[in-house]
Amino acid sequence: MILGPNAKITTYHGGGSASLAAYYAVTPFDGISAQLSSTPSYTTGCYAHKELPLLGTILKTDKGEAGVTFRAYNDPPSVKNRELCDEIVLTKTEFLLMDYTNPKFKSALWFADIEGDFVPDEDCDFEFGLGVYGAAKLYVDGKMVIDNETKQTKGTLFFHCGTVEEKGILPVKKGQKYHIKVEFVSAPACKLDQGNNVLFGGGAVRIGGAKVIDADKEVKHAAELAKGADQVIICAGLNVSYPVRHQNRQFTNFQVGRLGNRRLRQRGHVTAWTYGCSHFGSLSSKPFNSGSHAIWNSSNHALDFIRQRFSPSGKSNALIPFQILTTS
Repeated sequence: MILGPNAKITTYHGGGSASLAAYYAVTPFDGISAQLSSTPSYTTGCYAHKELPLLGTILKTDKGEAGVTFRAYNDPPSVKNRELCDEIVLTKTEFLLMDYTNPKFKSALWFADIEGDFVPDEDCDFEFGLGVYGAAKLYVDGKMVIDNETKQTKGTLFFHCGTVEEKGILPVKKGQKYHIKVEFVSAPACKLDQGNNVLFGGGAVRIGGAKVIDADKEVKHAAELAKGADQVIICAGLNVSYPVRHQNRQFTNFQVGRLGNRRLRQRGHVTAWTYGCSHFGSLSSKPFNSGSHAIWNSSNHALDFIRQRFSPSGKSNALIPFQILTTS
């Protein structure tokens, strides 16, 4: 059984300037499943994100490509037959437009439509998130779900130039296609008092989303599944929301979402063989190792470790202290 918030995502780098896309990346779930004779059971167990996970990996363009289509214009959506200035297909739905420009732009104020199709794999309530430096609205099948333009609240996104992440919830059906569209307006449309902030470029926008879960019910569900498994692999830890230079240290006690530590401890005592696969951006302690047989700070060689093979990268596992006090 595989569980945890980092099982089906590739958390191989930190946030901000520590972010660098790899040529390719394999999630722990896919890497382990590919070498097993049958697909392991899976559940999230708990969430670990601050802002909602980026939507790009689960969206497709109108041509079936992974990600979203970004189309930029000089005029707002209300103008018919407006001239298209730029069109790009992107897989990451966080756009920090620090040096983005286009020779067709007539001024610093321009507009963009960011669009993709979403097909849920289960019936659920789905929560969308939208943060912006500039202005933005999020629509699902033409219905506005989030308005982050009319009224804006200052947050910490985009070097404190942006808003808080505004959220909206929509019930969705398994297998049904939903068209996601964000209407973005560049930085001059921002209504926030920027004070002494250093401003930049054309603005920024972040589009996220995740299934709504009941925190306590989810951990109970994970515990029940684990009872029937011979082996349990916990994929947890930090993600791009957390490891941001000087801000790392407030997360050294391994924060993995609401009640995260308690949940990992509970899971660690469920089965005879429990493995932990974690990702940290700074010195962290492991509150769940008393009931776990192995814990390592990487997902790159998870299955090799479990099956007692060598590490193909030649890199040894990073040790995680039980308490920060035991380190020098």
